[in-house]
Amino acid sequence: MKNRLFSFSYKTIQPENILFVFFFLAHLAVSNYKPYLVLVLAFWGVSLWLRRDLLAATWQTFVGALLFYKARYFVIPFQASFAAAQGLVANTPFVYYLAFADFLLLILCYLLIRWRFVLRKRASQKLPFKEATLLFGLLVLGAVTSFTSQFAGVSWFGFWRVLFYFLSFLVASEVLRDKKTLTTTINNLLLFVGFNSLLIVLQKLHGGPLGLLIEDFSTAAFGRFADESVSLYRPGGIYFEPNLSASLINLLLPIVFLKTLFTSKNFWRNGLLLFLMALALLFTASRANWIMAVLMTGAGYWLASHRLRLAVNSQQQRLLSWGGGILLVLQLPLVLVRLATLEPALTSSSGGLAFRLAQLKLAVSFMKQRLLGIGVDAFQYQILTDLHPAAYFYHFTAPHNIFLELGTSLGVLGLIILLVFLLKIFTRIKTLLMNSSLAKDQRLLVLGLSLGFASYWLSGLFYPWLFAPPLAELSWIILGMIYSRSQR
Repeated sequence: MKNRLFSFSYKTIQPENILFVFFFLAHLAVSNYKPYLVLVLAFWGVSLWLRRDLLAATWQTFVGALLFYKARYFVIPFQASFAAAQGLVANTPFVYYLAFADFLLLILCYLLIRWRFVLRKRASQKLPFKEATLLFGLLVLGAVTSFTSQFAGVSWFGFWRVLFYFLSFLVASEVLRDKKTLTTTINNLLLFVGFNSLLIVLQKLHGGPLGLLIEDFSTAAFGRFADESVSLYRPGGIYFEPNLSASLINLLLPIVFLKTLFTSKNFWRNGLLLFLMALALLFTASRANWIMAVLMTGAGYWLASHRLRLAVNSQQQRLLSWGGGILLVLQLPLVLVRLATLEPALTSSSGGLAFRLAQLKLAVSFMKQRLLGIGVDAFQYQILTDLHPAAYFYHFTAPHNIFLELGTSLGVLGLIILLVFLLKIFTRIKTLLMNSSLAKDQRLLVLGLSLGFASYWLSGLFYPWLFAPPLAELSWIILGMIYSRSQR
């Protein structure tokens, strides 16, 4: 079987991709964590039998377990009870968990260390010194703020999540240097997003959740409706939050768009997937993600045609233009209804803009009080301590801005380090895209991945995505994919 990089077709679907299809179909009948553990172990065992590669099999199992994270946990201490953390309710039990994917990530780290330093089977790549130093600085700040935080249990768990992101990035950048593993991983992610997009479409046509075990419990119970228009049902697929599902679609939408537009192979299959993802994105009614999709696909088209100098198939371009136009016309009533609610969202005292401005005020206040941060992901807990709950509405959530999330968690210094890190990342991506020695298909892949990574941070200006599974983890894995191409 010839293995082409960055392709989604029956010719490049690996046996592991077929196994992955059965894995997520099995979620239709599995909800309890004990049967799910058996399912994960079976997936890992069959993957190992197919690949005869322990590292690759563990990686694919890790990605699969990461995507389906609901109610699949071992028991590990973590103070998660909001009331108990604040001491508002006496004898409130704590909730403790650590996801299966976390254990698989630790196994991956062990395998990489052992194979590099004991068996010497792999020549481990080196993370650029500046990026490594910045990541280490964020971890040091996370440890310091967790030691000093009023909410140490919550903060240490948040610290683990940050460490999890960095480890996911480092492991991905090493494991995905293997072309076959990279292709299999991308196909699995495309299959997952395509499956979730199909579920979103079916939920919308059904007028509500389908009642499947794979759906989030809250979604399966009553669905999700727009705040400004209570009659507008917003499906999210397996997730309760449609904005999260929309952001997941945008992570991979640029890849599928560029593949469909700039390559002639498998046009109809890629076009069908692109149409399904675009339709699902419209049905989520996520205005910020609509804007991100337009910006990222537009930027991708301009960069690929003008900077990478890739030729566009005129016939495919016409077909895509007609298909996009027809889709927009058919869904124009939904778009108009959603855009019409922008005015109350921007002007109402209880609208989204007022809500976010109030959170901005609170976040700046917290950052002034604690220059090193109040604790990792502790914003919503700090509110009850410093302010009367009636003083601000809707504040019992993380800040609806990813940079405010990090600023309140790690302080002003942590926010500065993050911004410098992102600047280094995109500078490196620019250098990689301009590298003429890199094959065009790989430069196109890097461009699509980079736009998906950028959409995560830009949509994070409106949503609390810093600790949102599995979106946050996948964004760091995508960054690892980009770095894996630079180390070839």
